[in-house]
Amino acid sequence: MSFDSSASPQCAHADIPLSDAHHALSIALDIRSSGDWPALEHFCRKALQRFPHDYELRWQLSHCLWLRHDSVSAESVMREAARHHPGNGLVTGAIAMYLNEQSRYSEAEAQYRVALAQSPGEYELAVDLADLELRRGAWRDGWLRFERRLDRSQLGENRVVSRMERIAPRWGGQPLDGKRVMVYSELGLGDDIQFVRYFPQFAEGVRRSGGEAILAVRSPIASAHPALRAGLCRGGSA
Repeated sequence: MSFDSSASPQCAHADIPLSDAHHALSIALDIRSSGDWPALEHFCRKALQRFPHDYELRWQLSHCLWLRHDSVSAESVMREAARHHPGNGLVTGAIAMYLNEQSRYSEAEAQYRVALAQSPGEYELAVDLADLELRRGAWRDGWLRFERRLDRSQLGENRVVSRMERIAPRWGGQPLDGKRVMVYSELGLGDDIQFVRYFPQFAEGVRRSGGEAILAVRSPIASAHPALRAGLCRGGSA
């Protein structure tokens, strides 16, 4: 079913008979794709009167509240979901996310730890917790936990990490003995720009360990300002 964003939410969906919660969720996702957040909120609240225990509908409601800059209400919605679904790590993780959005970092970190205990296989929970650990300077725990982003079950065959690991193993800090270490772009261009400044220092450490560092970057970075390119080349091969 397509959603006409020009129609009012009451006219478009209020009187549609809902066969089950899955049907309601499919309509909610259709509204969400239109970007009509007031309509999505209206529909989800009506649907939750029919299916009050459905946490997927509550997630959609909380998400549209968050997108409308109301993380407090979004948190409240997911706490109600947690009341119906105690022990659900994804629900607890959503609460943690909204606490984080309110800058309640210590509470968010505690909730992420609970969420991971409930759902240890959810790598995104680990990555979000790592972000909070790094934010407060817990470097060792944060960086180790951030490795969960590389969980093989989450990597498609065409992801850059998968492709590179078919060429050579990931370096774990062992002696290099004349070998090369390639640093390559894994995430977004913003991450590249933030971290590329550390490459010269990294390359010097690799050189002292008897190896050579090579930097592989995407074309927008490679064609960047000459001063940036010069700084990279001073640290090693680029």
